[in-house]
Amino acid sequence: TRPFMRCLFCYSDLLYILGNTKESVEVLEEIILLNPGDNQGARYNLMMYLIELNDLDKYQHYQKMYDDDYSAYTFYNQALFLFIKEGESTEANKQLKEAISYNKFVPKHLLSKTPVRDFPSFYGIGDENEAKYYAIYGRGVWRRTAGAIEWLAKNTTQKSPAA
Repeated sequence: TRPFMRCLFCYSDLLYILGNTKESVEVLEEIILLNPGDNQGARYNLMMYLIELNDLDKYQHYQKMYDDDYSAYTFYNQALFLFIKEGESTEANKQLKEAISYNKFVPKHLLSKTPVRDFPSFYGIGDENEAKYYAIYGRGVWRRTAGAIEWLAKNTTQKSPAA
């Protein structure tokens, strides 16, 4: 089933690129239904796209399913989720600080005026390639969330981009 699952994942990417976020979410949910262990990491994009769609209840459902997960996606998605839900709350700021301590390279790539152009072939926990990978998928979501980029810049040593 591995080739089929990879095709589904690529199909969800294509749908998202074409602006069909809801359909992409449906495909990602199908992947998780077929493979709840999610060794592909479909949950990462799924949860990010649920944030973008402002489907916070569904986001929380999947966050609970994968509450033992640790990655740049996990930490930064949770920070963005809390920012949307609560604004610049103590809890959101704490989560962002935790995300930055987990992977300090992510803000640089989210705040950059230019998107990441080199897609890493692999990444390690907390390294710059993981940050690039996250930014490739998450940059648009962060930039389309009102105030999120400014909040991120304010809480890092990075400068906010001119947009």
